[in-house]
Amino acid sequence: MTVPEFFLICAPVIEKVKCSHTWLTLPKNLKGSTNISFFPLQGMIINDSIAVVNSTDSASGLVKGSVILHINGKPYSQIVEELKTLVSSEGFNTTGKIGALNGTLHVYIAIYFGFPDMYEVVYLNPDTKIVNTTVVNSTKINSFQYSTPITKRNCSSQLCFE
Repeated sequence: MTVPEFFLICAPVIEKVKCSHTWLTLPKNLKGSTNISFFPLQGMIINDSIAVVNSTDSASGLVKGSVILHINGKPYSQIVEELKTLVSSEGFNTTGKIGALNGTLHVYIAIYFGFPDMYEVVYLNPDTKIVNTTVVNSTKINSFQYSTPITKRNCSSQLCFE
């Protein structure tokens, strides 16, 4: 059994404890491994949807603000709900779960899908409002240039990108 397989079995059990002081995380050497590839998009969960906030070169067709609708045939809502079962929180609090996932969503999605070499992503382009499908290659964790979304004070939507 691999470490990610063990994690997928144990994390939902530990989550059932409903205590934020009891959690399971992946070893740091796995997250920084050069032998494992991850989901090539950094995303944020906003109202149970996934917005792209950063991508690697392999996913350059997706711009900041794109909304992911499906990954490998699974709707984003199902993915988000199932990922929440992998993160501990106090009682039935979901805010902490979302915060934890937002920081490492690309890692959790890779674990969830079993570290595939590529992902089929259906997304809504924020500029054209057209739904597109693309295939993106997995990426090494260290190929990310991390960024955080910037919200504007007079923004009409919940999250705006510069």
